[in-house]
Amino acid sequence: MYNLLRNKNHRLKFIATAMLVVKRFCSTILIVEQKKGYLKQPITQELIIVKNFAFKQGIAAAIVKKRRYPKRFITGVMLILTVSAFGQEELNLPNHDDKKFFIGIAIMYNSSRFQLTHHPNFLQNDSILSVNPLSAGGIGLAGMNNFVISPRFSIRAALSFMLSSKDLEYRLKYPDGTNNETPVMVKRVETIACGIPVNLKFRSDRINNFRIYVFGGGKFEFDLASNAKAKKADDLIKLQPYTFGVEAGMGCSFYFPVFILSPEIKISNGLNNLHSRDANLKFSNAIDKLNSRMIVFSLIFEG
Repeated sequence: MYNLLRNKNHRLKFIATAMLVVKRFCSTILIVEQKKGYLKQPITQELIIVKNFAFKQGIAAAIVKKRRYPKRFITGVMLILTVSAFGQEELNLPNHDDKKFFIGIAIMYNSSRFQLTHHPNFLQNDSILSVNPLSAGGIGLAGMNNFVISPRFSIRAALSFMLSSKDLEYRLKYPDGTNNETPVMVKRVETIACGIPVNLKFRSDRINNFRIYVFGGGKFEFDLASNAKAKKADDLIKLQPYTFGVEAGMGCSFYFPVFILSPEIKISNGLNNLHSRDANLKFSNAIDKLNSRMIVFSLIFEG
């Protein structure tokens, strides 16, 4: 595109188009301000000229400096074009904010690991040199229930079903070949968690078909794959079935004609100790506490 704008005629046409889009963008801003009550006076041509004067000054300055900053000039004009197009799109689902309750479904991907605390006896253990937590991925599905309590705040409760894995890397000083042990071993702990997270959600003003939000709250999870009561677990790490934790995150909502798509990211940390320590188990004896740590990316579809 930069090579295309080297041509003087093409550059002048591009600038003229950008000026027209800036003028329309400024008109849209004035209309929004008038609807929200920020602008009391009627919208006139003179007011539009004053409003877009700053934009024109910036573009003119970039043109003067095009020999030094040509790429910045093109980037600035393209940014104005993008913002202008964003500001003039048709409003989808205009009555959605009037709803007091709505539902959704979330497709989730998670990256999880353990926060590990060694047992005091670990320093006296001559067979295990180190234990390190490693991250692993997983997927999940959740049903969302949103209760709107004000234009800014809502309460979101979900029923989630999450498949996740957490790895522990052991370095052994004396691996037992009869048990297929190696100097470096990775023990994978798989979790099938059914959870109920409850969050307080704070939403920004809706800008046409877009808004952002932040949220925070707590969660309760039950691990369907818990092995805390297993009797034969020589090579396993025993985990408690219950998890209590806190979580916080942010996301943005895109309004489409028939649904709302919200990409979201959150941090979810467990507060209680998941480890059910067994001093008779070699790989469990070296660990005192295990707390869950998880980052979750979600695509939420709401209606």
